[in-house]
Amino acid sequence: MLTKVTPQQPIWRINRQTLFAVYVALISLVGLTLAVWGLWMAPTYQPRAVFTMLALLAAASAIATTPARLDGNTTYHYHIGSAVTIAAVPTFGIIAAVLIAVAEDLCTWLIKPANERTWKKTWRQLGFNLGMHAIALLIAGAVLLQVRSWLGASTLWGQTIPWVVAALVYEEVNLWLLIGVLRLQFGAEINPVTVWREERWATQIDIILMAVGGGLLAFAIATYDWVGVAMFFLPIALSAYAFRLYVGKMQAHLDNLEQIVSERTKELAERTNELAEINQQKDAFLSVLMHDMMTPLANIQFCAEVIHEDSSISRENRHLSQLMLRSQHTMHNLVRNILDVAKLQAVGELPMHKAPMDLSQSVVQMVETMTPEAREKGITLHCAVAAKPLYILADLHQIERVLMNLISNAIKYTPVGGSVQVRTHHEGTYVTLAVQDTGYGIPADELPYLFERFRRLKQLEDKASGTGLGLTITKALVEQHGGEISVVSEAAVGSTFTVKFPLR
Repeated sequence: MLTKVTPQQPIWRINRQTLFAVYVALISLVGLTLAVWGLWMAPTYQPRAVFTMLALLAAASAIATTPARLDGNTTYHYHIGSAVTIAAVPTFGIIAAVLIAVAEDLCTWLIKPANERTWKKTWRQLGFNLGMHAIALLIAGAVLLQVRSWLGASTLWGQTIPWVVAALVYEEVNLWLLIGVLRLQFGAEINPVTVWREERWATQIDIILMAVGGGLLAFAIATYDWVGVAMFFLPIALSAYAFRLYVGKMQAHLDNLEQIVSERTKELAERTNELAEINQQKDAFLSVLMHDMMTPLANIQFCAEVIHEDSSISRENRHLSQLMLRSQHTMHNLVRNILDVAKLQAVGELPMHKAPMDLSQSVVQMVETMTPEAREKGITLHCAVAAKPLYILADLHQIERVLMNLISNAIKYTPVGGSVQVRTHHEGTYVTLAVQDTGYGIPADELPYLFERFRRLKQLEDKASGTGLGLTITKALVEQHGGEISVVSEAAVGSTFTVKFPLR
């Protein structure tokens, strides 16, 4: 008998959704109960004209609410209704203040645009907001009256401190009730402490507005009756509405700027893609060109060698053949470097045929090869290698290329009468190669960029020719062998390039 097993939802997800619904319903029920209680007690609120004026002004304050969108998903609302509601507590009581808050919430709910995703203009949102504000006002009002009784309503402290404490309590209760519903709605992606920290700056503004505005409005009610309410509230409401218009205008301007930036960014991306395609075409052309140049360079080398080895030619012609060979060698290295840089860009590495080899032996051979060039320039080239063979797993031709690049650079950038020393030794699990010169040195601000493509020292451009590719390729070859390269240099003293390869 086969039984079909239906995957069940995780228990936590079901519980969280249930708790969310229960939490919203419970807060809404509390708010509705307090609202009904406030309506039941409405005939007892005296003076009635002042209470009615406060309720109307609180409802009208929703029009002056200032929405400010700080990012794509979050909108902050700055309102003055909370100051009106807390101001009613000393004269009319907490339940009357709750009824005024209900009038403000209802008006705000009607003005907001509908959007189910963000709870805007839904019955669930209206019920929760009523409950949240009613509970916060109930607790804050009780704190206000209690602190006033402790400090004395007629004293200076009793007329200031209670309002600050009540405003702080109101904002904290409001915020934590909201954090609770967000946590139940979205789960672990909402961190309560993080949300609380992020909202502290906005909470400070609301506390100042509620404490100062509420306290002054309550004083105006107690001293000047309904005239005090009009004198105090109407200028503030008009200023708030003017601020709303200003913020709305600025928001529209920012939206226009965002659209312009978006269009420019799109154009820039298209242009960047075009340039990248052109750059790829350029690289492909250079690769073909460099490959095609290899054949005539090889022919030049062959002819120059034939002339050079001919015993019947004059000394002058032999000198010319040497010049041709040297120029051919320079051009060959240039073309090879460009081709290798193209390969590095395309695949990130150069072809290798690795086998065990003795690094010291290659160093000795390369020093012998480079000695005539050093002697011609009046530079002493020394070689100090380890007594025992130092075996590494490497491509012989590529290692010779590393050696040639480093030694050739040392000779090029060392003045007449200087010296270049090449050393190898065993250091732990590594074979270390060091090329030290007494040359011009490298400025400290140039060292971080030394191995970049086409990077040449501006101060030394007149000392020797080059393309700025040799060290880039040298670094790539060293790293492909599992090694690392570093340089220590001091201007007018010299440089030391150190290469470490894993010992085989």
